[in-house]
Amino acid sequence: MMARLRNIFYNIFSSRSICILGVDGTGKTSVTIALKKYLGQNSIIQYMGLHSYLTGYARSRYNAGNYKHSHVSAIINFTALYLEMWFRVICHWKSRKIIIYDRYAWEIMFNYKGIKRALAKLLFKTLFPRPKLVLYLYCPIEVSLSRKTDIIDIAEFKGIKQEYDREFMHCPGIIPIDIGSTDVHALLEQIIKILPKKLLENITV
Repeated sequence: MMARLRNIFYNIFSSRSICILGVDGTGKTSVTIALKKYLGQNSIIQYMGLHSYLTGYARSRYNAGNYKHSHVSAIINFTALYLEMWFRVICHWKSRKIIIYDRYAWEIMFNYKGIKRALAKLLFKTLFPRPKLVLYLYCPIEVSLSRKTDIIDIAEFKGIKQEYDREFMHCPGIIPIDIGSTDVHALLEQIIKILPKKLLENITV
């Protein structure tokens, strides 16, 4: 019991985690898998997108389509999503492994406008655990579109990319990485060089 409590305490305050951000087509999943392969059993991948809900509460709200109804349902769904994202973080606090986040809860704020976005940013970014290392992958819009053939509304996608660039490109504590002309192997080598030593402490790779 004491060992488990020590592990939880360690992970809450040292944040043994790596976060990979970026719009579709920037290679987030490929980089995440390559990094997981490099770290092996010392790491866990945690998807933070709006799918594969881990809590029954979130599944009951979103799988049932309740997000389409009243303002009250919208508030309940927002709460369910917030609790879901917290659960995806705290469920790993007892582990000493490095958590690799594919996407992060911060991105949810882009689903809202005006006051709703300000509230979402406060809850999902300001009042949410910050990973130890945050990487923002970016590339020319043409490269993303060449990799993601299922994008229907190109104008909307360009708008989303502009929002991501404004929020993450020059944000203190977030490292931008241009993946435009770099393969996954070269990207992995680049990332390994900037991994904090403290994050890899007591980890054998």
